[in-house]
Amino acid sequence: MSQPQEKLMIIDGNALIHRSFHALPPLTTKSGEIVNAVYGFTSVLIKALREFKPEYVVLTLDRKEKTFRHEQFAGYKAQRVKAPNELYAQIPRVKEIAGGFKIPIFELAGYEADDLIGTLAAKVDGAMDKIIVTGDMDTLQLINSHTKVFTLKRGLTDAMIYDESAVRERYGLAPEQLIDFKALRGDPSDNIPGVKGIGEKTALELLKKFKTLDEVYKYVEEVRSQKSEVRSQEKIRPRIFDLLAQYKGDAFLSRQLATIKCDVKLDFNLEQARFGGFNREALVKLFNQLEFKSLLPRLNGLSEQSKKRLTKTPGFELAGPVGGSEDKFKRNLKLFKYRLIDDEKKFSFFLAKLKKQKAFAFDTETANFDPIAAELLGVSFSWREGEAYYINFQFFRPSLLRQPEAGPSWAEIRLRRTIFPPKFVAPARGWSALGGDPCLPAGTAPPVDNFQLKNVDLFNYKEKEKENVSRVNNEWLKKLKPIFEDEKIKKYGHNIKYDIEVLASLGVEVKGAAADSMVASYLLNPGARQHNLEAVTFNEFNHLKITKEDLLGRGREKIAFGDVPLDKLYNYSCEDADFTNRLVKKLMPELTRQKLDKLFKEIEMPLVLVLAAMEMNGIKIDRDFLAGMGKEVDKKIRALQKKIHDLAGSDFNINSTQQLRQVLFEKLAIPALGVAKGKTGLSTGADELAKLRGLHPIIGLLQDYRELNKLSTTYIEALPRLINQKTGRLHTSFNQAVTATGRLSSTEPNLQNIPVRTELGKRIRQAFVAEPGCKLLSLDYSQIELRLAAHMSGDKKMIRAFKRGEDIHAATAAEINQVALSKVTPEMRREAKAVNFGILYGQGPHGLSMGADIPYARAKEFIDKYFVSYSGVKKFIDKTIALARAKGYTETLFGRRRFLPEINSSVLQARKAAERMAINTPLQGTAADIIKIAMIKISRMIANTSEVSEFGRNERSYPTMPLRMLLQVHDELVFEARNDLAGAAAEKIKKIMEEVIKLKVPIVVEAKQGDNWGEMEAITN
Repeated sequence: MSQPQEKLMIIDGNALIHRSFHALPPLTTKSGEIVNAVYGFTSVLIKALREFKPEYVVLTLDRKEKTFRHEQFAGYKAQRVKAPNELYAQIPRVKEIAGGFKIPIFELAGYEADDLIGTLAAKVDGAMDKIIVTGDMDTLQLINSHTKVFTLKRGLTDAMIYDESAVRERYGLAPEQLIDFKALRGDPSDNIPGVKGIGEKTALELLKKFKTLDEVYKYVEEVRSQKSEVRSQEKIRPRIFDLLAQYKGDAFLSRQLATIKCDVKLDFNLEQARFGGFNREALVKLFNQLEFKSLLPRLNGLSEQSKKRLTKTPGFELAGPVGGSEDKFKRNLKLFKYRLIDDEKKFSFFLAKLKKQKAFAFDTETANFDPIAAELLGVSFSWREGEAYYINFQFFRPSLLRQPEAGPSWAEIRLRRTIFPPKFVAPARGWSALGGDPCLPAGTAPPVDNFQLKNVDLFNYKEKEKENVSRVNNEWLKKLKPIFEDEKIKKYGHNIKYDIEVLASLGVEVKGAAADSMVASYLLNPGARQHNLEAVTFNEFNHLKITKEDLLGRGREKIAFGDVPLDKLYNYSCEDADFTNRLVKKLMPELTRQKLDKLFKEIEMPLVLVLAAMEMNGIKIDRDFLAGMGKEVDKKIRALQKKIHDLAGSDFNINSTQQLRQVLFEKLAIPALGVAKGKTGLSTGADELAKLRGLHPIIGLLQDYRELNKLSTTYIEALPRLINQKTGRLHTSFNQAVTATGRLSSTEPNLQNIPVRTELGKRIRQAFVAEPGCKLLSLDYSQIELRLAAHMSGDKKMIRAFKRGEDIHAATAAEINQVALSKVTPEMRREAKAVNFGILYGQGPHGLSMGADIPYARAKEFIDKYFVSYSGVKKFIDKTIALARAKGYTETLFGRRRFLPEINSSVLQARKAAERMAINTPLQGTAADIIKIAMIKISRMIANTSEVSEFGRNERSYPTMPLRMLLQVHDELVFEARNDLAGAAAEKIKKIMEEVIKLKVPIVVEAKQGDNWGEMEAITN
């Protein structure tokens, strides 16, 4: 059996660089370097290397000098607009990438990269297969039985491989005929003239008939030599014949220009192009510098691939570690002291060491990712670099403590303690034994569905339970508990909120949580896309951690966390704790250096505990209400579908963009002026449909259909599935390290995306309900960002309006329209409101015009008048942008920073976006800081007045106040309080929120209460 041919991959560097530059947004590093072209080039390179697995690789590049084609034709490429300097500035970086991969670069004055590609392919023709990686179609003429072209069609993801049959299928021509095709048709992109008047269709007809340009002109000359007056038998139409005759010189010149030279004198040594032993260390360093974190995992596969090849190749050695998943486990055991604690002797040794520590990092491993019902597999600890210990709790699982008749597990008992203060809950008895539900007034009978709790003592279990729970492991947790609960011992974690919740559900309250390396990373680089442990570890130490994919596998081979072999699990967990400890020690001094330590210690870290408590509290969801609403919405969706189909004249899949496009723009012939084009045609996205509103009745119906459909699938259908089966409540997850402004976000569900002003959005909120005997409280900052704008700008008119308690939007409308406040119309107020908020987001006339649905001229006039009337705001905006340009960042009143690397960019689009961020971040970020401080203060108030801490432990002897903080959405906090105490609780909370900071204008909080979140009434004194 013959051996498969080796393969040479030839990269068309300039084509990939140009394609990447225009396909990707202006990606920048923290230092402000634009790297989108480098990123795209590298991404395509890695993809091609992994897909084609070439033995040899070369890179070709154009030179800046003119080529021999310019000498042949002065107009060659003359029409092309010079690419921005930002593109050319990235070429040296591309060369660095090639250098890291040890890929030789070929560039030669007087020739284009295509000529070098043709020459390199010709030099090895017949000896091996070739694959040309490019971003255009120019090299298709080089295709033969041993040469293929891999080209990007649109963007960087849509690609195609051309061989001889693919070329014939697309053009109806052989690859070598494409040269003559350009000779006849020309090539506008290169300003190759061709034969004037002959287009693609005619050029194809001629070549299918005559095969070559020479044969076309052979026939033309024959006919002309006959000098016949009648040419009825001619194979070429008279008009085309005359054009060919007239522009013969252009045709043959065009063929010369279009022909790729394959005989350029190049010093090419094939062995120098052998791919494999690349400099991984240099590439990791370069990727880190360029912030290409997402490309690192893809580099690992190449390392493994090259290692296998080089072991079969004499004379080559692998440069550095390969970083595959198996090698990571072996590497850790070789480099670090990671110890598995799985017997009493080892545990005693470990515990003695742990008790001496004043600080340590820890990480929990659980069988699933629900901290409330977590099954603990183990806990890792680290306090010294390169050393870590993993305590194996593999057989300690709370679910195993349950007897069929026992009711809730210990985890559920602990959770109920979190939801309801301990005064009302005794683990040894059911609710009925306590005389009622904590949310019901004294003497009121409890609901019939209350849990009946059986005495389950986690640490003093009966001997007969040995088969389910390891006595040793129980004792280990019991001995670790006082260490976790010692506030004097500092604890570090990465996303420590999760670990706190896991241990809280097992009866262990973590005190002394001093640092979260995820939060620290977020404060130092809020614009980063990822702050997970893998990304931050690589960013700070160039260390490739074991990933969850390394641990669990993927696809059909993926296993559950509880099924991971212990030797791998302890290695993974120890690495987590080890590098968390390293990160804390590295990032804390950096926080101090950048004056972010106070923000970290006084706001973000205390907030971790608050959010953990809120997540464990959860909120009750009315399943029956959602079921009824779902039926109602389904009926409306079906009615809309029928109306849409009737207007379209036939049934079609409304959710299919392709079918919708055909209906709108072909069947109904709706004008598409201004509608953006996507990869497959005209876009039917929400923004594009909005441009068509009013042109046809179907557009409004489509918008209504999409809104109903989205809310139905995202909330009405999804919320019941998110209810925790053990608590009967929904436990959202609050994200502390996501938004660049400092605002919190949430997932499962995304509370921020529930519409506030639409009727349907309000009804969805009605599904969030209070427990029987309780009320939901909503306390919402009123126009906090506008009040901050007045404070920061010092604008006298804005300050005066807020101090008088005026409607700020009406006041703005009166000021701009020069009318009395009493004469302001609803339309005037609507426009003024759009301007007030638009200014905060740095909107210009175009943005305001689109957002407020007003003409561009009106929007421009409104903004101009606004800045005349509110000159203080204009000065504030100009000053803020100037400071951001000077410092490279903008900041809140509490010192939170957002870095803006594009603020001085020469790319207008990038610079304008940075300016908008510079304006909005101090306002939105300060609002975020204010509500975070309020949450911390309120949490302390609850703990101090209800004898419970965030996790339900008795600390005071005086009466309780059943009050729980449940949700934070935008500028709103939602609580659950006992009926008879709701008013007093709201008053206390309102006072705390309004007194977080003293501004030049009053801070106003609107308080409401109700049985559900969607139907609330104002609380008046």
